[in-house]
Amino acid sequence: MKISIPKEALERIMADYGCTEQEAAKAFLDAQDIAEKAYHTCLAERFDRSRAGASAAPRIFTPKEIKAHLDKYVIGQEEYKKRLSIAAAYHFAMIKYLSDHPDQVSVKRFRKKNTLIAGPSGSGKTYCVEVIGDLLQVPTLIVDATDYTEAGYVGKSADDMIRELIDLAPGETRADQARFISRYGGLICIDEIDKKAKQGTAVGHDISREGFQRSVLKLIERKLVSIHNPLSPAGQIQEMISLGKGKKGPGTDNMVSTENILFVLGGSFERTQDNLESIVRQRIKHKGRVHEDGSVEIKGFAGAEEEPRTAQLANYYKKAEADDYITLGLLPELVGRSPIRTFVNLLSKTDLIRIMRDTEDSILHQYHLEFQLFDIEVTFTPAAVECVAEIAENRRTGARALVSVWENILTDFQFELPGSNFTSLQV
Repeated sequence: MKISIPKEALERIMADYGCTEQEAAKAFLDAQDIAEKAYHTCLAERFDRSRAGASAAPRIFTPKEIKAHLDKYVIGQEEYKKRLSIAAAYHFAMIKYLSDHPDQVSVKRFRKKNTLIAGPSGSGKTYCVEVIGDLLQVPTLIVDATDYTEAGYVGKSADDMIRELIDLAPGETRADQARFISRYGGLICIDEIDKKAKQGTAVGHDISREGFQRSVLKLIERKLVSIHNPLSPAGQIQEMISLGKGKKGPGTDNMVSTENILFVLGGSFERTQDNLESIVRQRIKHKGRVHEDGSVEIKGFAGAEEEPRTAQLANYYKKAEADDYITLGLLPELVGRSPIRTFVNLLSKTDLIRIMRDTEDSILHQYHLEFQLFDIEVTFTPAAVECVAEIAENRRTGARALVSVWENILTDFQFELPGSNFTSLQV
């Protein structure tokens, strides 16, 4: 193939570098080849990154599809799984819609379906969030409220949750990760939020409780958070760079928006002196009350089809209303920003048996695999499974008790059998 080289280019190279015409021609062709490769590399990096970002966008599922997936891993808790599925499905579907239709100003600040969940420990509150995060492929952070405090005091602040969520997002740089969160959002589950409920006897500003709640409220209400901790070396360097440019603060390029983050607040709401169940029980004892939907109930005028009182009050969590959470010590604004309020039940013996036997990540299946690693076949009799379920139920710590019970039973076998002549074990 014949390639023409502009005469002016050759003369310029010869004059600048003092070379012959032949050397100038070869240098021109080499430079042109390098430039061509750089051109295609630049385009590939830009558009491949764009496609990678699109492929990393959260997948959209219907509430029924999410609920069906949860059913594979979580036994019982039908009401919670249903309402959490609705919250996640509509939240991330709305984010995708707004991303695809940026001109829809009327719904730019959509109402988020933040969720407040109450119920005993070990009943699947945080596990459901974890399973949904895996399904939707969104950055999902599960934290304990007791690990955080109000901004400006010793310890991690609520803003640090957002920075921890950024760490879980895809992206080549921290700025890329922050842009992913701002655009596609994420899931943050704050467990033990009841431990931050303001004590009734507290006077004035309570740093560890009310202050933290207000910090979380700001995140829920949409806030820009610095992607670097202001007290960290990276944060201080960024501050110096911004000041050098005549800017005060980190600037929007180094901020992440919490607008598209869905929050789930959970807790057992149990305290020594008072708890959510006792507050609900006391309220229900009153002869009349007004429901959140505006309906009025007066004792003695209930319909003939009313459930037996013992059945109605089997789980007081499901009767909890906004005022009950506020009475316990949550901020009215925080409760108000969590429009979905639901509950979990204490797991029964039957539930615990099904958890061990029927779930996708069954603990019995895991023990089968562990022993198979050392060529040992283990089987579990129905009587053993029932016995473990009964012990776990009596401990009242939910599904997490199953692991500790089984570990106590299997410890000696796990130690002695590998490397021995035994190839099977029946429990």
